[in-house]
Amino acid sequence: QGAHSGHGLGHKFLKHIERCGVTLHLIDGMAEDVVENYQIIRSEIEQYSEVLFQKTEIICLNKCDSLLQEEIAEKIAALKTATGLDNIYVISGISGEGVLPLISDLHYII
Repeated sequence: QGAHSGHGLGHKFLKHIERCGVTLHLIDGMAEDVVENYQIIRSEIEQYSEVLFQKTEIICLNKCDSLLQEEIAEKIAALKTATGLDNIYVISGISGEGVLPLISDLHYII
């Protein structure tokens, strides 16, 4: 929070993602409220730049190896409702589950 006004990596981070073709939101699946985490990032981006806010985005729920299938389903449903996107990627950075399809789709989009 506060990146749009320079807190933390702030402007340095936001200027970097301005040069990217796609915004990938890597959301911690272990977070209690994944929608809130997504909305915080989106709010920071919107307050910083409307152009950046309008970029294509991909939503990715990470750490699925630590979640039960019911938890994954609940979090995916909540993110779909909040984002309006049908395709939410489910991955595990540790096990590699879901990473190759994500990379393949990113390559195609970019």
